[in-house]
Amino acid sequence: MPQIKMTDVAIRNLPLPELGQITHWDIAQSGFGIRVSQGGIKLL
Repeated sequence: MPQIKMTDVAIRNLPLPELGQITHWDIAQSGFGIRVSQGGIKLL
């Protein structure tokens, strides 16, 4: 599972998956992540 430092710029620049969804986890806060769908929707 990918881990990133959650910043406004990092979230805006997350790549979209070709199929389905992918969750990117915050490296600083355990259990906090953002799910990105192929349609461009980003959910915290």
